[in-house]
Amino acid sequence: MNYFVRILILLSISLTLINAQQNYQFKNFSEAEKLSNTTITDFFQDSYGFMWIATEDGLNRYDGKSVKIYKNRQGDETSLPDNAVMQIVEDKDKNLWAACYNAVGKLDRKTDKFKRYGLDNLPLKAAPNFFNSMLDSDGNVWFSLSEGGVIKYDKEKDTFVNFELSKLNETTVWGQVTNIIQLRNGVILAADAGSGIKSFNSSTNKFDPYYLKPGYSPKNVQSLNESSSGDIWFSGQNLLLKYSPIQYSIKQYDLVEKSKTKGLFKFYNDIVEDNKGDFWITIYSHGIFHVDKQFENIEQYFHDPSDLHTIQDNRLSNFYMDKFGILWISYLGGGLAQMDPNANPFDYSSINLSGRNGNQTIIKEIAPLSGSNSEVFLATNTDGILKYNTVTKETSKLNLIDPSVKIDSSNFINDLAVDFSGNIWFAINNSSLKRYDNKSKKIETIKSPYNRMTAAPFAIQSIDISPDNKIWISSNCGVDKYDPVTGKFISIPRIMNKKMDAQLKESLSQIKKSRKPISSILEVGESKNLKEPFTVNKKTNLLLMCIGEGRAVSGTFDRGGISVNEGNKLWEMTDIYETFHEGGGFKNRIGLKVLSIDKGDYNLYYSSDVGHSYGGFNVLAPDDSTSWGIQAFELSDDEYSNLKNLLEINLDNSKYLPFEFGRTIKFSKVNSNKIWIGTNTNSFFQYDLGTGDYIQHNFDKNNISDASHYIYNFYEDLDGILWVGTYASFLRLDPKTNELKSFTTLDGLPGGNIYSITEDNFGALWIYSSGGLSKLNKNAPIEKYSFINYDSKDGLDGLTSTTAVWKNEYGKLFFGGKGGIISFTPGNINTIEPDVVIHNFRIDDVSVFDDSSTYSIPNGIYDTKEIELSYNQNNIAFEFSSIHFSRPGKNKTTYQLEGFSSKWYESDKNFASFTNLDPGSYTFRVKGSNGDDIWNEKGRSISIVIHPPWWKTTFAYIGYAVILMVSIFGFDRYQRKKLLGKAREKMKMQEAIHRAEAAELQARAVQAENERKTKELEEARALQLSMLPKNLPALPHLDIAVYMKTATEVGGDYYDFNVGLDGTLTVVIGDATGHGMKAGTMVTAAKTLFNSYSANPDIIFTFHEMTRCIKQLQMQSVSMCLTMLKIKNNNLILSSAGMPPMFLFKRENRIVEEHLLKGMPLGSMNNFPYEIREMELTKGDTILLMSDGFPELSNDNNELYGYKRVRNKFEEVAEQEPEDIITYLKEEGSNWVNDNDPDDDVTFVVLKVK
Repeated sequence: MNYFVRILILLSISLTLINAQQNYQFKNFSEAEKLSNTTITDFFQDSYGFMWIATEDGLNRYDGKSVKIYKNRQGDETSLPDNAVMQIVEDKDKNLWAACYNAVGKLDRKTDKFKRYGLDNLPLKAAPNFFNSMLDSDGNVWFSLSEGGVIKYDKEKDTFVNFELSKLNETTVWGQVTNIIQLRNGVILAADAGSGIKSFNSSTNKFDPYYLKPGYSPKNVQSLNESSSGDIWFSGQNLLLKYSPIQYSIKQYDLVEKSKTKGLFKFYNDIVEDNKGDFWITIYSHGIFHVDKQFENIEQYFHDPSDLHTIQDNRLSNFYMDKFGILWISYLGGGLAQMDPNANPFDYSSINLSGRNGNQTIIKEIAPLSGSNSEVFLATNTDGILKYNTVTKETSKLNLIDPSVKIDSSNFINDLAVDFSGNIWFAINNSSLKRYDNKSKKIETIKSPYNRMTAAPFAIQSIDISPDNKIWISSNCGVDKYDPVTGKFISIPRIMNKKMDAQLKESLSQIKKSRKPISSILEVGESKNLKEPFTVNKKTNLLLMCIGEGRAVSGTFDRGGISVNEGNKLWEMTDIYETFHEGGGFKNRIGLKVLSIDKGDYNLYYSSDVGHSYGGFNVLAPDDSTSWGIQAFELSDDEYSNLKNLLEINLDNSKYLPFEFGRTIKFSKVNSNKIWIGTNTNSFFQYDLGTGDYIQHNFDKNNISDASHYIYNFYEDLDGILWVGTYASFLRLDPKTNELKSFTTLDGLPGGNIYSITEDNFGALWIYSSGGLSKLNKNAPIEKYSFINYDSKDGLDGLTSTTAVWKNEYGKLFFGGKGGIISFTPGNINTIEPDVVIHNFRIDDVSVFDDSSTYSIPNGIYDTKEIELSYNQNNIAFEFSSIHFSRPGKNKTTYQLEGFSSKWYESDKNFASFTNLDPGSYTFRVKGSNGDDIWNEKGRSISIVIHPPWWKTTFAYIGYAVILMVSIFGFDRYQRKKLLGKAREKMKMQEAIHRAEAAELQARAVQAENERKTKELEEARALQLSMLPKNLPALPHLDIAVYMKTATEVGGDYYDFNVGLDGTLTVVIGDATGHGMKAGTMVTAAKTLFNSYSANPDIIFTFHEMTRCIKQLQMQSVSMCLTMLKIKNNNLILSSAGMPPMFLFKRENRIVEEHLLKGMPLGSMNNFPYEIREMELTKGDTILLMSDGFPELSNDNNELYGYKRVRNKFEEVAEQEPEDIITYLKEEGSNWVNDNDPDDDVTFVVLKVK
């Protein structure tokens, strides 16, 4: 009988699951506040993927992240004709037509400007309402109107024309034409609300009546739709009709009679067909109906005030399905929503029983009832253990009062597990282990074997059932196996429970009994620092026995040692891993040392802290509490040798795990003899139950406080790969190779705390973290791992910090949450690729769509394949989008400028800029993904050609060749003439001899002049160096490093700093034009002027004043190139006067930005309009300032180092410390010139934001 009952129950559950209505989630449009208005009149998706949203006050273009608004600007004929937009349609040239109040506007996509078409030429009595629009197969644009019937754009006349009704109609006067469509056979139908359906007759250029059967044409039609099967659907007032033109059959449907909402008003608004052939139908005041193509399965979606994920109003005004399968909904009262039928519908079920907790109950664990796939037990933090039916969602509370326990707070259940007999094993408030007999409903409390063995109460962290039905417990006392049959606990060997063996213990006992210590400090109380001197008169063997306090997580506290009289320590009990458990509490430790000391004076010493000590033990006392302290015993040579060997054997920790607190365990699926042990502070271990061998993973002994040492959970897949959730990372371990990979928020995870991990039936991992839920395709190459993240925006409610997770046999996943259970069936994702579009191009930060732009793209930026630029148009930027509306906030874009960098950069701003590009050929590429990580790998690309200046063209180089040949010819003639001259010179030799003495005198004069110039250069170099700051500013938010190497001939480089009273840091780097003493003098002047004006916040004013003062020096051709920047908090202001660009490494996207500000050197031109640039700095950003000496270094081949190479080399090391960056660049420069001295000064200033 029980067998048949079970069969019936399973069948009932299966039917319930099969017939259950999909829990689709309707999301309010997240960017609604960015729209020009929320009273929606039309939706339209263009060929590029943009969604156009027409409203009563403006037209909106949406790309998934941003909204661009088009409005009428008074007096601007190229703006939107009117703000009241009613219909949108796109023509075959991809231009957009917007039907507005009393006018139609055509948006030229090449210029982003409108052309207005008035309707004054039409026989209209009043400004019409536009009801519908259409582009026919011949490329004609049509609109249906509230008055005047139907109009079409006439290309030849460049105007709109209207059409008459033929005399075959009952009336030749148009009524309200609510809809117009073209069937696949080319027939154009228009729905006249008053007189029925009309069909366009191209031969007469008029509309004839269209009958479904003799004399019958449906009236009051709101919507026309041709299905994929060729049927025509008519919907409207009291009308939902399917007409088959092939069979000439008509079938009427009535969904209102099956509606779950009140109201008999039958107005069928819109019909859309999805890619499965199902229909979505909106009915006024009844919401949305989803029906299959046979009209057999019917689902209704309507407003539920208690559920935020339902539609917010049953009165829908517009209904649209885009190319990605997303439904767009607008409400009659304003507002709009979206729904993706292909997305994972997350179901949140509340389980709060009493209501007294304000729905703050947290599900700590989920454990299925043995033999059931629908009933589970839930561990909660407020309501004890709940029994929950995942199908009916019914909840009941278990009675957990244990009569044998006087005080038993039965609310907080930290963990639970169900054994093979259906018994529930759990811990209340982290304390003792309890067993709930599911048959007798009785509670049994299992007595802890660790009473008073830790200062804190026995605290169970997790409970697991082994394949042999044993109970495994992770707690603050380690990891234990409990046998329900014998009632015994067996502990995993670890450092804290390690005791010395019997032979060593007996040897120590014999020594203590047979002699007195030669020195001792015993029965030490708290807060003591004791010393006991002693002397040995010969070389002596000693046994040191120290009993004190220690823990694996923090070392020893109460400890002693031995030192020589001068204070040098010979040994101290500091290493917890070289101690043994001395009975009682785990922190009672005994340390042993055998050593041989020479004749001399020595000290025993012992120190203790507050708390656990002799006379005041806060856990069970050690076996010999009177020995709390340190003793020294003299040993014979044999005793010394024996004890040393015994101690060496006992100190072997290879079978004792180095941890104190257990956190969780997991039994290996691929190796039944191994378990995984997670701890609170020592990461995790692979432990062999048979041999006792272990391997510790993911532990950094040099950083023991690393948050990733705290383990939340394990998941081992069928391939044996272990996945680990920690407090700060998500780990992948291959036990075959011990290869460990770590993933954090920097790799795309939304949160660092990884609470739980499970695998769905499709092989994907689901990771529950502090930032939400993530999906990972673990079968992808590791280097291509990408996390798909879900949060509250995806309907994921109730997220909280809990490790509870369970998968039923149907593959449905259940996660614990706050106030309830989160469940869903994986596998439903939107697999349609996004559209990738480049929609703006800028030169020198001026858009090609701006009126001020002097550059135009003939084919428009949307469709162009190539862009050609001149050499001075080399500061460019692109705006682009990855368009998909399923989960638009999770769409991703990556871009690359081929020819400039081989890297792909991820962008969350849909923007990329490139400055100071060299002449050449480049290709800008963009790829994008939707929110489910489906990538459009082809993406979009544009070729860019930057032409060189005329003097670097092919024709110029041909000219240079001609000039060279002419020069060679001229030089040859010159050489011939020179040879003739030499003959004449011989005749003058005698005369030259007589002049030799005069030449020698002249040479001596030249030598004296050179010595004078050398001295002047040395003085100039000394003067230059004296102008540099002696100390660098020490600021809490910046690291600064500088470097200068002067040239053989002083080049005049200079840098300086000033910290203002408000904390503003002013930095300058400069280069005086000219060399020698003049350059040094200019640096002196610049130093003086900087000291005078550096506190002024206006850089332009400072530059103008410095120019004025330098001009007064009348140094002729000498001037000062200078870059000045000011940093206050995270804001940077920059200007430059003739200096090289500033390179800025952005840590957020790991891109080096080049900021070149063009300007004349200081002292050359009064009131020059210097450029100011402002930007925001974030943590990890790095700034490189330099003089031109470095990029202009020339190697043996006369090849310049160049700015592009500087940028690339800086990008390689920009994440390092400033000093390391400078060291790297110095070595680069030295290698480039083969360690020769530079021809010009080389100066760097590097600043890094902490």
